[in-house]
Amino acid sequence: MDPKLKAELTSREKWKRLLLIVVYALMVQIAEIALAITIVVQFVTTLFTGTPNAWLRDFGSRVGAWVRQAIEYATWASDAKPWPFGNPWPRAPKVPMRRPEDLV
Repeated sequence: MDPKLKAELTSREKWKRLLLIVVYALMVQIAEIALAITIVVQFVTTLFTGTPNAWLRDFGSRVGAWVRQAIEYATWASDAKPWPFGNPWPRAPKVPMRRPEDLV
């Protein structure tokens, strides 16, 4: 066997990354459920109060940012490990809520 190929196949770092990718993939599935619940609660809150809940909006943004980080790590677009094995939990971006009339 080619020594370079053997070194690549037995690289501990690559196998550790595979394990982390599997863990992150499972965590992304949990995040999808959390986002679905957040969407439903946000809709009901907005339905009854007329305005979105800021905490839920920020939570959704933070989970979305984390999912992006996890996908970038899993696809080798980034070597930065997302929370909980690397970077801290993402902060919510300071973006004002956009309304349809603001987009025209």
